[in-house]
Amino acid sequence: MSEQQEKRYVKEWSFSFDKLNEQIGEFVKSVGVSAEEAIKQGQFSAPLAGAESARVRLDLSVGETTIAPLTESDNLIEADLTYVGEIHFTAESAPDAPGVRVVSLSQAAGASDWFRSFFGWIGSRKTLKWDIRLSPDVPMNLDIRAGVGESKLN
Repeated sequence: MSEQQEKRYVKEWSFSFDKLNEQIGEFVKSVGVSAEEAIKQGQFSAPLAGAESARVRLDLSVGETTIAPLTESDNLIEADLTYVGEIHFTAESAPDAPGVRVVSLSQAAGASDWFRSFFGWIGSRKTLKWDIRLSPDVPMNLDIRAGVGESKLN
């Protein structure tokens, strides 16, 4: 058995950081995220408008959030937001319950919107903030859906 057989190696899998970087870049482009994603600021508010109670839903986004009592105001909600993407805000009287105000505050909810917000948050050096103040003058059914980042609820 002096004859040696030549070993054959079969490549089962491989890993390349360059290829991974390329794939992540393609994914980010596919969801419409740019490195220069615009950071926006907006103020949203709704009056009490004779409300005896309220149903408020907050779908928090990416970044820091503070929710605190609203003082010295005739509004039900006041929100100062620093965000990326689009905000959805509605405030209306409940059609099925007189005296009830229904408020919803959220960020656009598609997967690409979420990634846009997340990468925008990272790119903004984590300066995205939601400061929300709610009236303590009416009973409130409060539905909070937490996002990514620190939340302070008072």
